Amino acid sequence: TLLKQIQRSKIAPVPRAWDMLSLALSVICADAAVRRGDSPDGWTRQIELKVAVSEPKFWSSNASLIENQLKFLTTDIWQVKFVGNGLQPKRPKPPLLPDEDCVSLLSGGLDSFIGAIDLVGENKKPYVVSQVSMGDKHSQSNFAAKLGGGLSHLQLNHNVKCPSENERSQRARSLIFLAYGVLVATALKRYEDGQVIDLYVCENGFISINPPLTGSRLGSLSTRTTHPVFISMFQELLGIAGLAVKVRNPYQFKTKGEMLSGCQDQSFLAKYAPKRQAVAVLRETALSIAAGACLALSDALRFTLGERKTTLDMSMTTCPKTMISTHGSMTFAAPQLPLPSSRWMA
Repeated sequence: TLLKQIQRSKIAPVPRAWDMLSLALSVICADAAVRRGDSPDGWTRQIELKVAVSEPKFWSSNASLIENQLKFLTTDIWQVKFVGNGLQPKRPKPPLLPDEDCVSLLSGGLDSFIGAIDLVGENKKPYVVSQVSMGDKHSQSNFAAKLGGGLSHLQLNHNVKCPSENERSQRARSLIFLAYGVLVATALKRYEDGQVIDLYVCENGFISINPPLTGSRLGSLSTRTTHPVFISMFQELLGIAGLAVKVRNPYQFKTKGEMLSGCQDQSFLAKYAPKRQAVAVLRETALSIAAGACLALSDALRFTLGERKTTLDMSMTTCPKTMISTHGSMTFAAPQLPLPSSRWMA
């Protein structure tokens, strides 16, 4: 279970970090259980949620801030109530007090990988934290083991499953990632010594803002997982809770191409980066751009192709019915963005 995974690490987070984890887990469960298709407009849900915490009075006094965070993140209408008797595991004896100086979320993708490389390059010692997802567990472990001679790494999985089929939109998922990070940050020795701990959430600014390409992608139809407005509200809650953790995204004003070209260890990046992200999306990206459908894929094509004009073989390819059917070849002139090397096409 999630609790056993955390207890095996022998870390000792502070009580309000445990409460934040309880809140995040409750939100993830509700987000998965309540089907958008059952709502009047097919998307916006009304969700009433009751969360067990150790300090219900404190959390109840900040319920409106939490509800506004969730409303922005998922564009649903939330009503959150807090009750007592929340989970507070016993502090390990003796507790492990890691000597890392910061925490970084590691997904197994390029952005978080580059972020971890750059932190090590800046002589920081990050404790990396991951949500295990299908296909990423090994790559996450491999990245952590290779970076900086081996980084402390906590892999967690909330394993949320509903009696019926889970709602697939998962717009609240970043809350659990952040809760994991806060949990580890408050367990570090530096935190216990009274220092503020930086929690790095590394994602290129273009996708962080994730502007909609069309009117059909307005609101939470485009994900807001690391949107600066949401991160700002989350940071406000941390401050009110007295949790000395600062959420940082050093790449808020960079594209993925700029992240790649600016990475502090190009040889390490070339050797260990998840190149499948730079290649596997090309065919789907081309189709999506033709249909004006997907910002994330468009960005992937831009950083992969740079400013070169490239012909992609689209033979024997059929787009989804909502898009187009394509045969033969298509030529794209990608916008001008930095391209580190042609090896990203390998």
